[in-house]
Amino acid sequence: MKSNYLFILSLLFVFASFNSEKIIAENSVTVQQNQFQFVKGNVIIDFTIHINGRKFYKKSQWIFTPVMQTPGGQMKIFPSVIVNGKLREKLYQRSLSLNGRDHDENIYAILTIDHSLENNEANYHIELPFEPWMNKASLSLWEDRCGCHTLASLADWAGKSKTGDKIRKNEKIADWFGEYERPLAAHLKVPEQTPWTYTFSPVIQWVIPEKELVKKRDESGEAYLIFKTGNWDILPDLANNKAELHKIEQSLEYIKGEPTAIITSCFITAYSSPEGSTESNMKLSQNRAEALRNFVKQKFDIPDNILSAEGMGEAWDELISMVEADTKIENKARVLRIMRTVSIKDGRKKQLMNLSGKRPYNYMREHLFPRLRRVNYKIEYTIPSFTVERGKELLKTKPGMLSLEELYTIANTYEKGSEAYNQVFNTAVNLYPQNPIANVNAAAVALLGNNYTVATSYLKKYPNETITWNNLAVVYMHEMKFDEAEKYLKKAQNEGVLEAGRNLIVLEDLREADAAYRAMNVDYELYKKIMNGK
Repeated sequence: MKSNYLFILSLLFVFASFNSEKIIAENSVTVQQNQFQFVKGNVIIDFTIHINGRKFYKKSQWIFTPVMQTPGGQMKIFPSVIVNGKLREKLYQRSLSLNGRDHDENIYAILTIDHSLENNEANYHIELPFEPWMNKASLSLWEDRCGCHTLASLADWAGKSKTGDKIRKNEKIADWFGEYERPLAAHLKVPEQTPWTYTFSPVIQWVIPEKELVKKRDESGEAYLIFKTGNWDILPDLANNKAELHKIEQSLEYIKGEPTAIITSCFITAYSSPEGSTESNMKLSQNRAEALRNFVKQKFDIPDNILSAEGMGEAWDELISMVEADTKIENKARVLRIMRTVSIKDGRKKQLMNLSGKRPYNYMREHLFPRLRRVNYKIEYTIPSFTVERGKELLKTKPGMLSLEELYTIANTYEKGSEAYNQVFNTAVNLYPQNPIANVNAAAVALLGNNYTVATSYLKKYPNETITWNNLAVVYMHEMKFDEAEKYLKKAQNEGVLEAGRNLIVLEDLREADAAYRAMNVDYELYKKIMNGK
Protein backbone atom coordinates (compact mmCIF):
# COMPACT_ATOMS: atom_id res chain seq x y z
CA MET A 1 0.00 0.00 0.00
CA LYS A 2 2.85 2.34 0.94
CA SER A 3 4.69 1.42 -2.28
CA ASN A 4 1.64 2.31 -4.44
CA TYR A 5 1.21 5.57 -2.54
CA LEU A 6 4.83 6.56 -3.14
CA PHE A 7 4.51 5.54 -6.81
CA ILE A 8 1.45 7.77 -7.38
CA LEU A 9 3.04 10.67 -5.48
CA SER A 10 6.19 10.42 -7.57
CA LEU A 11 4.15 10.45 -10.78
CA LEU A 12 2.11 13.43 -9.63
CA PHE A 13 5.37 15.22 -8.86
CA VAL A 14 6.70 14.45 -12.30
CA PHE A 15 3.48 15.46 -14.04
CA ALA A 16 3.22 18.67 -12.02
CA SER A 17 6.79 19.59 -12.89
CA PHE A 18 6.00 19.62 -16.58
CA ASN A 19 2.40 20.70 -16.52
CA SER A 20 3.41 24.20 -17.42
CA GLU A 21 5.43 22.98 -20.39
CA LYS A 22 4.24 24.60 -23.62
CA ILE A 23 2.13 22.22 -25.73
CA ILE A 24 3.93 21.38 -28.93
CA ALA A 25 2.40 22.14 -32.31
CA GLU A 26 -0.08 19.57 -33.61
CA ASN A 27 1.75 19.18 -36.89
CA SER A 28 4.58 17.50 -35.03
CA VAL A 29 2.38 14.36 -34.66
CA THR A 30 0.68 12.36 -37.39
CA VAL A 31 -1.07 9.01 -37.13
CA GLN A 32 -1.33 6.56 -40.02
CA GLN A 33 -4.28 4.20 -39.76
CA ASN A 34 -3.25 0.84 -41.25
CA GLN A 35 -5.97 -1.60 -40.24
CA PHE A 36 -9.25 -1.70 -38.34
CA GLN A 37 -10.98 -4.74 -39.72
CA PHE A 38 -12.37 -8.24 -39.24
CA VAL A 39 -9.87 -10.96 -40.23
CA LYS A 40 -10.33 -14.67 -39.52
CA GLY A 41 -12.67 -14.09 -36.60
CA ASN A 42 -10.53 -11.38 -35.00
CA VAL A 43 -10.51 -7.60 -35.00
CA ILE A 44 -7.14 -6.24 -36.07
CA ILE A 45 -6.16 -2.75 -34.91
CA ASP A 46 -3.00 -1.45 -36.52
CA PHE A 47 -1.75 2.13 -36.76
CA THR A 48 1.57 3.99 -36.68
CA ILE A 49 2.33 7.16 -34.73
CA HIS A 50 4.86 9.47 -36.41
CA ILE A 51 6.49 12.28 -34.35
CA ASN A 52 8.87 14.99 -35.52
CA GLY A 53 11.63 14.74 -32.92
CA ARG A 54 12.93 18.24 -33.67
CA LYS A 55 9.65 19.74 -32.55
CA PHE A 56 9.08 17.54 -29.52
CA TYR A 57 10.38 18.97 -26.26
CA LYS A 58 12.79 16.87 -24.23
CA LYS A 59 10.65 17.40 -21.13
CA SER A 60 7.30 16.56 -22.81
CA GLN A 61 5.16 13.49 -22.46
CA TRP A 62 2.15 12.51 -24.63
CA ILE A 63 -0.07 9.53 -23.94
CA PHE A 64 -2.02 7.95 -26.85
CA THR A 65 -4.89 5.58 -25.92
CA PRO A 66 -6.96 3.70 -28.58
CA VAL A 67 -10.68 3.51 -27.86
CA MET A 68 -13.24 1.41 -29.73
CA GLN A 69 -16.84 2.53 -29.16
CA THR A 70 -20.34 2.22 -30.58
CA PRO A 71 -23.06 4.88 -30.94
CA GLY A 72 -24.94 3.01 -28.19
CA GLY A 73 -22.16 3.62 -25.68
CA GLN A 74 -20.38 0.26 -25.60
CA MET A 75 -16.64 0.62 -25.66
CA LYS A 76 -13.32 -1.04 -25.19
CA ILE A 77 -10.17 0.84 -24.17
CA PHE A 78 -6.79 -0.56 -25.10
CA PRO A 79 -3.31 -0.17 -23.56
CA SER A 80 -1.69 3.19 -24.22
CA VAL A 81 1.44 4.31 -26.02
CA ILE A 82 3.57 6.75 -24.00
CA VAL A 83 5.78 9.17 -25.93
CA ASN A 84 8.53 10.69 -23.81
CA GLY A 85 11.10 13.31 -24.52
CA LYS A 86 14.64 12.39 -23.52
CA LEU A 87 14.52 14.01 -20.07
CA ARG A 88 10.96 12.89 -19.40
CA GLU A 89 11.92 9.29 -20.16
CA LYS A 90 14.55 9.35 -17.40
CA LEU A 91 11.99 10.57 -14.88
CA TYR A 92 9.50 7.95 -16.05
CA GLN A 93 11.96 5.10 -15.63
CA ARG A 94 13.00 6.46 -12.23
CA SER A 95 9.37 6.46 -11.07
CA LEU A 96 9.05 2.81 -12.11
CA SER A 97 12.25 1.88 -10.29
CA LEU A 98 11.14 3.62 -7.12
CA ASN A 99 8.18 1.26 -7.07
CA GLY A 100 10.15 -1.85 -7.98
CA ARG A 101 8.75 -2.13 -11.51
CA ASP A 102 10.38 -2.40 -14.91
CA HIS A 103 7.12 -1.98 -16.94
CA ASP A 104 3.40 -1.31 -16.63
CA GLU A 105 0.90 -3.81 -18.01
CA ASN A 106 -1.48 -1.02 -19.08
CA ILE A 107 1.13 0.44 -21.41
CA TYR A 108 1.45 -1.04 -24.91
CA ALA A 109 4.73 0.67 -25.78
CA ILE A 110 7.01 3.53 -24.78
CA LEU A 111 8.56 5.69 -27.48
CA THR A 112 11.56 7.78 -26.46
CA ILE A 113 12.03 10.59 -28.93
CA ASP A 114 15.35 11.02 -30.69
CA HIS A 115 15.43 14.78 -31.17
CA SER A 116 17.96 14.56 -33.98
CA LEU A 117 15.38 12.77 -36.21
CA GLU A 118 12.41 14.27 -37.98
CA ASN A 119 10.55 10.94 -37.92
CA ASN A 120 10.21 8.87 -34.79
CA GLU A 121 7.53 6.23 -34.96
CA ALA A 122 5.72 3.63 -32.90
CA ASN A 123 3.70 0.86 -34.51
CA TYR A 124 0.57 -0.36 -32.73
CA HIS A 125 -0.86 -3.81 -33.51
CA ILE A 126 -3.49 -5.67 -31.50
CA GLU A 127 -5.74 -8.61 -32.40
CA LEU A 128 -8.74 -9.60 -30.32
CA PRO A 129 -11.74 -11.92 -30.86
CA PHE A 130 -14.62 -10.27 -32.72
CA GLU A 131 -17.90 -9.88 -30.85
CA PRO A 132 -21.21 -8.88 -32.47
CA TRP A 133 -21.40 -5.55 -30.60
CA MET A 134 -18.20 -4.44 -32.38
CA ASN A 135 -19.94 -4.57 -35.76
CA LYS A 136 -20.73 -0.83 -35.80
CA ALA A 137 -17.82 0.34 -33.67
CA SER A 138 -15.55 3.25 -34.55
CA LEU A 139 -11.92 3.68 -33.54
CA SER A 140 -10.45 6.82 -32.01
CA LEU A 141 -7.10 7.76 -30.50
CA TRP A 142 -7.41 9.78 -27.29
CA GLU A 143 -4.43 12.00 -26.61
CA ASP A 144 -3.26 13.31 -23.26
CA ARG A 145 -0.86 16.03 -24.39
CA CYS A 146 0.26 17.09 -20.95
CA GLY A 147 0.87 13.67 -19.45
CA CYS A 148 -1.60 14.51 -16.71
CA HIS A 149 -3.52 11.32 -16.19
CA THR A 150 -1.96 8.75 -13.95
CA LEU A 151 -1.13 5.14 -14.50
CA ALA A 152 -3.76 4.35 -11.89
CA SER A 153 -6.39 6.04 -14.03
CA LEU A 154 -5.24 4.01 -17.02
CA ALA A 155 -5.54 0.82 -15.02
CA ASP A 156 -9.01 1.83 -13.88
CA TRP A 157 -10.22 2.48 -17.41
CA ALA A 158 -8.54 -0.64 -18.81
CA GLY A 159 -10.24 -2.74 -16.16
CA LYS A 160 -13.68 -1.33 -16.91
CA SER A 161 -13.32 -1.77 -20.63
CA LYS A 162 -12.30 -5.41 -20.85
CA THR A 163 -15.82 -6.67 -21.50
CA GLY A 164 -17.01 -3.81 -23.67
CA ASP A 165 -19.48 -2.64 -20.98
CA LYS A 166 -21.02 0.79 -21.20
CA ILE A 167 -19.35 3.51 -19.16
CA ARG A 168 -21.00 4.62 -15.92
CA LYS A 169 -23.78 7.14 -16.15
CA ASN A 170 -22.66 10.80 -16.40
CA GLU A 171 -19.03 9.78 -16.89
CA LYS A 172 -17.11 11.39 -19.73
CA ILE A 173 -14.11 9.78 -21.31
CA ALA A 174 -12.68 13.24 -21.82
CA ASP A 175 -12.46 13.57 -18.00
CA TRP A 176 -9.76 10.90 -18.10
CA PHE A 177 -8.01 11.50 -21.39
CA GLY A 178 -8.30 15.22 -22.02
CA GLU A 179 -10.14 17.01 -24.77
CA TYR A 180 -8.14 15.63 -27.72
CA GLU A 181 -9.74 12.87 -29.77
CA ARG A 182 -8.25 11.84 -33.07
CA PRO A 183 -10.71 9.77 -35.18
CA LEU A 184 -8.93 6.86 -36.86
CA ALA A 185 -11.78 4.87 -38.45
CA ALA A 186 -15.49 5.67 -38.65
CA HIS A 187 -16.43 2.01 -38.58
CA LEU A 188 -14.97 -1.46 -38.38
CA LYS A 189 -14.27 -2.87 -41.82
CA VAL A 190 -16.20 -6.11 -42.02
CA PRO A 191 -16.01 -8.62 -44.88
CA GLU A 192 -18.49 -8.36 -47.71
CA GLN A 193 -19.54 -11.27 -49.85
CA THR A 194 -17.56 -11.47 -53.05
CA PRO A 195 -20.08 -11.84 -55.89
CA TRP A 196 -19.94 -14.89 -58.14
CA THR A 197 -18.89 -13.56 -61.53
CA TYR A 198 -17.50 -16.70 -63.14
CA THR A 199 -19.30 -17.78 -66.28
CA PHE A 200 -18.99 -21.12 -68.01
CA SER A 201 -20.41 -22.58 -71.17
CA PRO A 202 -21.03 -26.32 -71.04
CA VAL A 203 -21.70 -28.19 -74.26
CA ILE A 204 -25.39 -29.11 -74.54
CA GLN A 205 -26.30 -32.30 -76.37
CA TRP A 206 -29.02 -32.61 -79.01
CA VAL A 207 -30.01 -36.03 -80.29
CA ILE A 208 -30.89 -36.60 -83.96
CA PRO A 209 -33.96 -38.88 -84.19
CA GLU A 210 -33.94 -41.78 -86.61
CA LYS A 211 -35.99 -41.46 -89.76
CA GLU A 212 -39.31 -43.34 -89.70
CA LEU A 213 -39.37 -45.77 -92.61
CA VAL A 214 -43.16 -46.15 -92.36
CA LYS A 215 -45.03 -43.37 -90.59
CA LYS A 216 -47.96 -45.05 -88.82
CA ARG A 217 -50.44 -42.87 -87.00
CA ASP A 218 -53.86 -43.28 -85.42
CA GLU A 219 -56.77 -41.21 -84.21
CA SER A 220 -58.85 -42.67 -81.42
CA GLY A 221 -61.55 -41.66 -79.00
CA GLU A 222 -64.89 -42.54 -77.50
CA ALA A 223 -68.45 -41.40 -78.14
CA TYR A 224 -71.45 -41.69 -75.82
CA LEU A 225 -74.40 -42.33 -78.10
CA ILE A 226 -77.99 -42.51 -76.89
CA PHE A 227 -80.15 -45.29 -78.34
CA LYS A 228 -83.83 -45.90 -77.82
CA THR A 229 -84.50 -48.76 -75.39
CA GLY A 230 -83.66 -52.09 -76.98
CA ASN A 231 -82.83 -50.34 -80.26
CA TRP A 232 -79.61 -49.78 -82.17
CA ASP A 233 -80.58 -47.27 -84.82
CA ILE A 234 -78.29 -44.22 -84.82
CA LEU A 235 -80.42 -41.08 -84.42
CA PRO A 236 -78.23 -37.95 -84.78
CA ASP A 237 -80.97 -35.65 -83.46
CA LEU A 238 -81.52 -37.67 -80.28
CA ALA A 239 -80.12 -36.06 -77.10
CA ASN A 240 -76.43 -35.15 -77.58
CA ASN A 241 -75.79 -37.65 -80.37
CA LYS A 242 -74.88 -35.00 -82.94
CA ALA A 243 -71.95 -33.75 -80.84
CA GLU A 244 -70.82 -37.29 -80.04
CA LEU A 245 -70.90 -38.33 -83.70
CA HIS A 246 -68.99 -35.17 -84.54
CA LYS A 247 -66.00 -36.54 -82.55
CA ILE A 248 -65.71 -39.45 -84.99
CA GLU A 249 -66.34 -37.23 -88.00
CA GLN A 250 -63.60 -34.80 -86.91
CA SER A 251 -61.05 -37.61 -86.61
CA LEU A 252 -61.86 -38.93 -90.08
CA GLU A 253 -61.88 -35.44 -91.62
CA TYR A 254 -58.52 -34.70 -89.98
CA ILE A 255 -57.00 -37.72 -91.72
CA LYS A 256 -58.78 -37.39 -95.05
CA GLY A 257 -57.84 -33.71 -95.15
CA GLU A 258 -54.26 -34.76 -95.90
CA PRO A 259 -54.27 -36.17 -99.44
CA THR A 260 -51.22 -38.33 -98.85
CA ALA A 261 -52.72 -40.09 -95.80
CA ILE A 262 -53.95 -43.65 -96.33
CA ILE A 263 -56.43 -45.18 -93.84
CA THR A 264 -55.37 -48.77 -93.14
CA SER A 265 -58.00 -49.81 -90.58
CA CYS A 266 -60.95 -48.54 -88.58
CA PHE A 267 -61.93 -50.39 -85.39
CA ILE A 268 -65.27 -49.78 -83.68
CA THR A 269 -66.13 -51.37 -80.32
CA ALA A 270 -69.37 -50.85 -78.41
CA TYR A 271 -70.20 -51.39 -74.70
CA SER A 272 -73.46 -51.70 -72.77
CA SER A 273 -74.57 -51.14 -69.18
CA PRO A 274 -75.63 -54.08 -66.91
CA GLU A 275 -79.47 -53.62 -67.06
CA GLY A 276 -81.18 -56.68 -68.51
CA SER A 277 -79.64 -60.04 -69.27
CA THR A 278 -75.97 -60.42 -70.09
CA GLU A 279 -76.77 -62.20 -73.37
CA SER A 280 -79.10 -59.48 -74.61
CA ASN A 281 -76.59 -56.79 -73.64
CA MET A 282 -73.86 -58.54 -75.64
CA LYS A 283 -76.15 -58.72 -78.68
CA LEU A 284 -77.21 -55.12 -78.19
CA SER A 285 -73.61 -53.89 -78.06
CA GLN A 286 -72.77 -55.87 -81.22
CA ASN A 287 -75.72 -54.41 -83.09
CA ARG A 288 -74.83 -50.88 -82.02
CA ALA A 289 -71.21 -51.35 -83.10
CA GLU A 290 -72.45 -52.56 -86.50
CA ALA A 291 -74.79 -49.60 -86.77
CA LEU A 292 -71.93 -47.13 -86.24
CA ARG A 293 -69.78 -49.06 -88.71
CA ASN A 294 -72.45 -48.63 -91.37
CA PHE A 295 -72.80 -44.93 -90.53
CA VAL A 296 -69.06 -44.35 -91.01
CA LYS A 297 -68.96 -46.42 -94.20
CA GLN A 298 -71.79 -44.50 -95.84
CA LYS A 299 -70.61 -41.02 -94.81
CA PHE A 300 -66.89 -41.39 -95.47
CA ASP A 301 -66.83 -44.13 -98.10
CA ILE A 302 -64.51 -46.38 -96.06
CA PRO A 303 -63.92 -49.77 -97.74
CA ASP A 304 -65.43 -52.83 -96.02
CA ASN A 305 -62.10 -54.61 -95.76
CA ILE A 306 -60.65 -52.03 -93.39
CA LEU A 307 -63.80 -51.53 -91.28
CA SER A 308 -64.50 -53.77 -88.27
CA ALA A 309 -67.10 -53.68 -85.52
CA GLU A 310 -67.29 -55.66 -82.27
CA GLY A 311 -69.73 -55.70 -79.38
CA MET A 312 -67.97 -55.95 -76.00
CA GLY A 313 -71.08 -56.42 -73.83
CA GLU A 314 -71.31 -55.06 -70.28
CA ALA A 315 -68.46 -52.75 -69.18
CA TRP A 316 -67.90 -54.13 -65.68
CA ASP A 317 -64.22 -53.18 -65.45
CA GLU A 318 -65.01 -49.55 -66.10
CA LEU A 319 -67.92 -49.66 -63.65
CA ILE A 320 -65.57 -50.87 -60.90
CA SER A 321 -63.23 -47.94 -61.62
CA MET A 322 -66.16 -45.52 -61.45
CA VAL A 323 -67.33 -46.89 -58.10
CA GLU A 324 -63.79 -46.67 -56.67
CA ALA A 325 -63.67 -42.97 -57.60
CA ASP A 326 -67.21 -42.12 -56.41
CA THR A 327 -67.51 -40.71 -52.88
CA LYS A 328 -71.30 -40.70 -52.68
CA ILE A 329 -72.19 -44.33 -53.28
CA GLU A 330 -73.68 -46.11 -50.26
CA ASN A 331 -72.06 -49.26 -48.82
CA LYS A 332 -69.21 -48.84 -51.27
CA ALA A 333 -66.96 -51.59 -49.85
CA ARG A 334 -69.71 -54.24 -50.19
CA VAL A 335 -70.54 -53.06 -53.71
CA LEU A 336 -66.92 -53.43 -54.79
CA ARG A 337 -66.51 -56.81 -53.10
CA ILE A 338 -69.57 -58.21 -54.91
CA MET A 339 -68.39 -56.95 -58.30
CA ARG A 340 -64.88 -58.33 -57.76
CA THR A 341 -65.70 -61.73 -56.26
CA VAL A 342 -69.14 -62.79 -57.51
CA SER A 343 -69.42 -63.88 -61.14
CA ILE A 344 -72.30 -63.00 -63.43
CA LYS A 345 -73.34 -66.67 -63.46
CA ASP A 346 -73.38 -66.78 -59.66
CA GLY A 347 -75.76 -63.84 -59.33
CA ARG A 348 -73.63 -60.67 -59.23
CA LYS A 349 -76.49 -58.46 -60.48
CA LYS A 350 -79.03 -59.93 -58.06
CA GLN A 351 -76.74 -59.41 -55.05
CA LEU A 352 -76.16 -55.78 -56.06
CA MET A 353 -79.92 -55.17 -56.40
CA ASN A 354 -80.60 -56.78 -52.99
CA LEU A 355 -77.93 -54.70 -51.21
CA SER A 356 -79.11 -51.90 -48.88
CA GLY A 357 -82.66 -51.80 -50.20
CA LYS A 358 -81.40 -51.48 -53.80
CA ARG A 359 -80.16 -47.93 -53.10
CA PRO A 360 -76.55 -48.49 -54.32
CA TYR A 361 -77.83 -50.18 -57.49
CA ASN A 362 -80.35 -47.41 -58.21
CA TYR A 363 -77.63 -44.79 -57.67
CA MET A 364 -75.32 -46.55 -60.15
CA ARG A 365 -78.13 -46.98 -62.67
CA GLU A 366 -78.86 -43.24 -62.57
CA HIS A 367 -75.37 -41.78 -62.32
CA LEU A 368 -72.88 -44.38 -63.60
CA PHE A 369 -74.60 -46.70 -66.08
CA PRO A 370 -75.16 -44.03 -68.77
CA ARG A 371 -71.38 -43.47 -68.96
CA LEU A 372 -70.88 -47.18 -69.71
CA ARG A 373 -72.92 -47.04 -72.92
CA ARG A 374 -70.21 -45.88 -75.24
CA VAL A 375 -68.57 -46.58 -78.55
CA ASN A 376 -64.80 -46.57 -78.91
CA TYR A 377 -63.10 -46.00 -82.23
CA LYS A 378 -59.56 -46.20 -83.50
CA ILE A 379 -58.57 -45.16 -87.00
CA GLU A 380 -55.10 -46.20 -88.18
CA TYR A 381 -53.39 -44.61 -91.17
CA THR A 382 -50.02 -44.10 -92.81
CA ILE A 383 -48.47 -40.95 -94.24
CA PRO A 384 -45.32 -40.37 -96.29
CA SER A 385 -42.32 -38.25 -95.32
CA PHE A 386 -42.80 -34.53 -95.94
CA THR A 387 -40.54 -31.84 -97.33
CA VAL A 388 -39.44 -29.11 -94.93
CA GLU A 389 -41.78 -26.62 -96.59
CA ARG A 390 -44.80 -28.95 -96.31
CA GLY A 391 -43.73 -29.89 -92.82
CA LYS A 392 -43.82 -26.23 -91.72
CA GLU A 393 -47.39 -25.97 -93.07
CA LEU A 394 -48.49 -29.11 -91.20
CA LEU A 395 -46.78 -27.86 -88.05
CA LYS A 396 -49.47 -25.19 -87.80
CA THR A 397 -52.46 -27.46 -88.51
CA LYS A 398 -51.60 -31.15 -88.13
CA PRO A 399 -48.31 -31.44 -86.20
CA GLY A 400 -49.11 -35.03 -85.23
CA MET A 401 -48.49 -36.12 -88.79
CA LEU A 402 -44.83 -35.10 -88.49
CA SER A 403 -42.17 -37.49 -87.22
CA LEU A 404 -39.57 -36.56 -84.61
CA GLU A 405 -36.93 -36.57 -87.34
CA GLU A 406 -39.00 -34.16 -89.46
CA LEU A 407 -39.56 -31.87 -86.48
CA TYR A 408 -35.82 -31.91 -85.74
CA THR A 409 -35.04 -30.98 -89.34
CA ILE A 410 -37.57 -28.14 -89.30
CA ALA A 411 -36.21 -26.78 -86.00
CA ASN A 412 -32.70 -26.58 -87.38
CA THR A 413 -33.81 -24.30 -90.21
CA TYR A 414 -34.19 -21.60 -87.52
CA GLU A 415 -31.52 -19.89 -85.46
CA LYS A 416 -30.59 -21.94 -82.39
CA GLY A 417 -32.29 -20.56 -79.33
CA SER A 418 -34.79 -18.47 -81.28
CA GLU A 419 -38.49 -18.55 -80.41
CA ALA A 420 -39.31 -20.57 -83.55
CA TYR A 421 -36.47 -23.03 -82.85
CA ASN A 422 -37.58 -23.59 -79.25
CA GLN A 423 -41.23 -23.90 -80.18
CA VAL A 424 -40.62 -26.80 -82.55
CA PHE A 425 -38.79 -28.85 -79.91
CA ASN A 426 -41.47 -28.06 -77.32
CA THR A 427 -44.12 -29.17 -79.80
CA ALA A 428 -42.18 -32.40 -80.35
CA VAL A 429 -42.15 -33.30 -76.64
CA ASN A 430 -45.88 -32.53 -76.37
CA LEU A 431 -46.59 -34.86 -79.30
CA TYR A 432 -44.23 -37.58 -78.08
CA PRO A 433 -44.16 -37.21 -74.26
CA GLN A 434 -42.87 -40.75 -73.69
CA ASN A 435 -40.06 -40.56 -76.22
CA PRO A 436 -36.58 -40.17 -74.61
CA ILE A 437 -35.17 -38.29 -77.63
CA ALA A 438 -38.03 -35.77 -77.57
CA ASN A 439 -37.42 -35.23 -73.84
CA VAL A 440 -33.65 -34.84 -74.22
CA ASN A 441 -34.02 -32.24 -76.98
CA ALA A 442 -36.71 -30.36 -75.03
CA ALA A 443 -34.36 -30.37 -72.04
CA ALA A 444 -31.59 -28.98 -74.27
CA VAL A 445 -33.87 -26.09 -75.23
CA ALA A 446 -34.61 -25.45 -71.54
CA LEU A 447 -30.88 -25.51 -70.71
CA LEU A 448 -30.23 -23.05 -73.51
CA GLY A 449 -32.69 -20.70 -71.79
CA ASN A 450 -31.25 -21.38 -68.30
CA ASN A 451 -34.49 -23.04 -67.23
CA TYR A 452 -32.99 -25.84 -65.19
CA THR A 453 -36.18 -26.85 -63.39
CA VAL A 454 -37.90 -27.65 -66.68
CA ALA A 455 -34.79 -29.39 -68.04
CA THR A 456 -34.63 -31.58 -64.93
CA SER A 457 -38.30 -32.58 -65.29
CA TYR A 458 -37.55 -33.95 -68.77
CA LEU A 459 -34.22 -35.62 -68.03
CA LYS A 460 -34.99 -37.35 -64.75
CA LYS A 461 -37.64 -39.48 -66.46
CA TYR A 462 -34.79 -41.43 -68.07
CA PRO A 463 -31.82 -41.58 -65.67
CA ASN A 464 -30.64 -44.84 -67.21
CA GLU A 465 -30.67 -43.63 -70.84
CA THR A 466 -27.22 -42.82 -72.21
CA ILE A 467 -28.57 -39.89 -74.23
CA THR A 468 -29.70 -38.05 -71.07
CA TRP A 469 -26.44 -38.23 -69.12
CA ASN A 470 -24.55 -35.27 -70.62
CA ASN A 471 -27.44 -32.83 -70.24
CA LEU A 472 -28.25 -34.16 -66.77
CA ALA A 473 -24.62 -33.46 -65.84
CA VAL A 474 -25.03 -29.89 -67.13
CA VAL A 475 -27.94 -29.44 -64.69
CA TYR A 476 -25.76 -30.70 -61.84
CA MET A 477 -22.93 -28.35 -62.90
CA HIS A 478 -25.26 -25.37 -62.53
CA GLU A 479 -26.37 -26.70 -59.15
CA MET A 480 -22.68 -26.96 -58.15
CA LYS A 481 -23.10 -30.70 -57.53
CA PHE A 482 -19.72 -31.54 -58.97
CA ASP A 483 -19.53 -35.20 -57.96
CA GLU A 484 -22.90 -35.98 -59.54
CA ALA A 485 -21.94 -34.08 -62.69
CA GLU A 486 -18.63 -35.93 -62.95
CA LYS A 487 -20.33 -39.30 -62.47
CA TYR A 488 -22.73 -38.76 -65.38
CA LEU A 489 -20.11 -37.17 -67.64
CA LYS A 490 -17.74 -40.08 -67.21
CA LYS A 491 -20.54 -42.56 -67.88
CA ALA A 492 -21.49 -40.66 -71.03
CA GLN A 493 -17.87 -40.37 -72.16
CA ASN A 494 -17.42 -44.12 -71.79
CA GLU A 495 -20.41 -44.54 -74.12
CA GLY A 496 -18.81 -42.33 -76.74
CA VAL A 497 -20.70 -39.07 -76.09
CA LEU A 498 -18.29 -36.41 -77.41
CA GLU A 499 -19.97 -33.54 -75.55
CA ALA A 500 -19.24 -35.28 -72.24
CA GLY A 501 -15.49 -35.27 -72.84
CA ARG A 502 -15.48 -31.53 -73.48
CA ASN A 503 -17.68 -30.90 -70.45
CA LEU A 504 -15.26 -32.73 -68.16
CA ILE A 505 -12.73 -29.98 -68.96
CA VAL A 506 -15.38 -27.30 -68.29
CA LEU A 507 -16.23 -29.03 -65.01
CA GLU A 508 -12.60 -28.98 -63.83
CA ASP A 509 -12.34 -25.24 -64.50
CA LEU A 510 -15.65 -24.69 -62.70
CA ARG A 511 -14.42 -26.62 -59.67
CA GLU A 512 -11.29 -24.46 -59.47
CA ALA A 513 -13.35 -21.27 -59.81
CA ASP A 514 -15.69 -22.42 -57.05
CA ALA A 515 -12.78 -23.25 -54.73
CA ALA A 516 -11.28 -19.80 -55.33
CA TYR A 517 -14.67 -18.17 -54.72
CA ARG A 518 -15.12 -20.02 -51.44
CA ALA A 519 -11.61 -19.04 -50.34
CA MET A 520 -12.41 -15.38 -51.02
CA ASN A 521 -15.53 -15.65 -48.86
CA VAL A 522 -14.11 -17.54 -45.88
CA ASP A 523 -14.02 -14.39 -43.72
CA TYR A 524 -17.50 -13.38 -44.84
CA GLU A 525 -18.96 -16.76 -43.91
CA LEU A 526 -17.24 -16.69 -40.51
CA TYR A 527 -18.41 -13.11 -39.89
CA LYS A 528 -21.99 -14.05 -40.84
CA LYS A 529 -21.85 -17.10 -38.55
CA ILE A 530 -20.72 -15.01 -35.57
CA MET A 531 -23.32 -12.30 -36.23
CA ASN A 532 -26.05 -14.98 -36.36
CA GLY A 533 -24.88 -16.41 -33.06
CA LYS A 534 -23.89 -19.78 -34.48
